[in-house]
Amino acid sequence: MLGQWGSRLEGQPARMGRDLARQRVDMERLAARFGVVARQGVDVRRDRLEALDRLRMTLGYEATLERGYAVVRDGEDAVKTRREQAEQAQVLAIQFADGILETASGKAVSDSHFAGESGAGPKSNPKGYAKAKSKTKSAKPATPPEQGNLF
Repeated sequence: MLGQWGSRLEGQPARMGRDLARQRVDMERLAARFGVVARQGVDVRRDRLEALDRLRMTLGYEATLERGYAVVRDGEDAVKTRREQAEQAQVLAIQFADGILETASGKAVSDSHFAGESGAGPKSNPKGYAKAKSKTKSAKPATPPEQGNLF
């Protein structure tokens, strides 16, 4: 009986060694593929996260502050969106792009402070801003101007 088992086991170690070597190669190939796929997955997710963060930054109010706007809050950190609300507050914090300015008076300066003596416009144009154009269209001339000779 042992003879039968012995004959069956002949050649088994060599076959098992070949199988083990083949499985080792397969495992190394799969590990290399997994490494590449894992890196690609991380890269895709990192790029997506960076894109979403850039979008978040453009949608946040800080980007609006950079464009010249300000956020006005009262002493209880409530945002004030109307002049009337700000006038009623005892303390205001005005957030600009480069910092916060706190005021201790809820008293507003009248519109006439920013108008000329008649109260009908700005006192001056110190920054040289362009004046607003009228939205009414001017009348068209009755006859179009001559084009002249183009040759």
